[in-house]
Amino acid sequence: MSAGWVGGATRARALLSRCLGLQGTRELASAPTLGDALRQLAATPYRRDLLPDADLAQAQRAVSETLLWHLRVLAGWLPRAGANALRVLAGGFEIANIEGRLRSFPGVEPPPPYRLGALATAWRRLAQAGSPAELRAALAASA
Repeated sequence: MSAGWVGGATRARALLSRCLGLQGTRELASAPTLGDALRQLAATPYRRDLLPDADLAQAQRAVSETLLWHLRVLAGWLPRAGANALRVLAGGFEIANIEGRLRSFPGVEPPPPYRLGALATAWRRLAQAGSPAELRAALAASA
């Protein structure tokens, strides 16, 4: 096993030790109010982008941002093959960025794009599209 895989496995274990786990997830899901859930999340690694007065959509976005950050950190420790595997896991974030980009063409303010870093497959090119036709062409030319 290469040093990259050892480093990635070590980092993955460290991330796993910080997750909520089954019990923590159940406690969070059974919180009587959103405020209670936010206070519980504030004591976890998911507090990174969490605002204390967040609404549900903002809280979900903050948790998603933290997940993506953890994937990006893990990808940085892994060799190229491992990072490529994580790119597949991050695909949903890239799809969300594309959907947001499509919504922006008729003048609707989209959410800010997820910061994909090295986990992006085609987002850098897709973000530059000036119309739905350009976006489709960029998607057709992408991996």
